[in-house]
Amino acid sequence: MVKWFKDIVAILFVVLFFTSLFFNVRFCISNKKLPINDTTRITVFDTIPYYKPVPKDSAVIKYITQILPTAKPDSTKQTPDVADTTKPPNKDKDSVEVEIPITQKMYETDTYRAYVSGFHPQLDSLILFAGRDIMTVTGNYPKPKKKKFCISLQVGYGITLRETPQFSPCLSVGLSYNLFDF
Repeated sequence: MVKWFKDIVAILFVVLFFTSLFFNVRFCISNKKLPINDTTRITVFDTIPYYKPVPKDSAVIKYITQILPTAKPDSTKQTPDVADTTKPPNKDKDSVEVEIPITQKMYETDTYRAYVSGFHPQLDSLILFAGRDIMTVTGNYPKPKKKKFCISLQVGYGITLRETPQFSPCLSVGLSYNLFDF
């Protein structure tokens, strides 16, 4: 009967070993690795063209006085042959003082505001290069806490504590401490 019992224990040990191996391999294959923590930053520039924008506001901010040359006399204009003696002779001025208005125009939308100043100022076009950052964060998962202690089903070969110690296969339930993972 002892031989028969040893054979059953050996067969049970082999069956439990292969069952444990099967479940461990299956767990390792199905357990997907967590992605590595990674942060990627990409700066993208959006080009926004505005052609012929319309001013929203216009105001004269100051006047400046400039001396400008007068127009040349028209060559087709005829002068009278008779001299006018009531007026003193008129010496033509070669320049005249002119007041020039300096205007400030404001161009505005929800994405920009532009000011242009001058004499008849005009904004021909406005091209904005608005930069925006695209940040991709992957794999920020909390690391699973490793368990150090567990209750497990143990199969092995051990020493019996009878009158004379003997080595024999054994099946037991025990408390285990995990030393390392592989």
